[in-house]
Amino acid sequence: MTSEEQQESVSLREFIERTLNERDRIYGERFTSQKDAVAAALASAKEAVTKAEMAAEKRFEGVNELRGMANDILAKTMTRVEAEAELKAFDAKLVAVVESWDKRHQEVVDRTVALEKANVAVNGANTERKETVDNSRANLALVVSLILGAILILEFAWNVLSPVITKILLTK
Repeated sequence: MTSEEQQESVSLREFIERTLNERDRIYGERFTSQKDAVAAALASAKEAVTKAEMAAEKRFEGVNELRGMANDILAKTMTRVEAEAELKAFDAKLVAVVESWDKRHQEVVDRTVALEKANVAVNGANTERKETVDNSRANLALVVSLILGAILILEFAWNVLSPVITKILLTK
């Protein structure tokens, strides 16, 4: 081997050391980049957890508001027992009003029947009076017609005969 070959040839030990050093450097870079990636992932996870906690807190606030509204509604709503008691009281009042109305209705019906009977009795008497009055009126109308008829005849006679009589009297 020539000296050049010797210089170019590297000893096995140097080769292994260089290879190990190169690998240590590569593994160190990998470790550093992995460490940075893990740190970034942890930071992102921490940020995500913070956001999730804030969202959960908002949700719990909304749920608490709904709970408060439900409690308000329940406080203002009457129970079944109260509702049934109110319904029974209303039903009793309604029955009393209906009975009172029925009683008044019957009184009105009785009065109407009595008035109809009285009206029939009065109309019967009025019918007789009416016939008498009608007959008297008819007789009076007949007399007035006869008198007017006589007046018309006399007027006609006067209008027809007066020129004739006047002519006769003037010719004499």
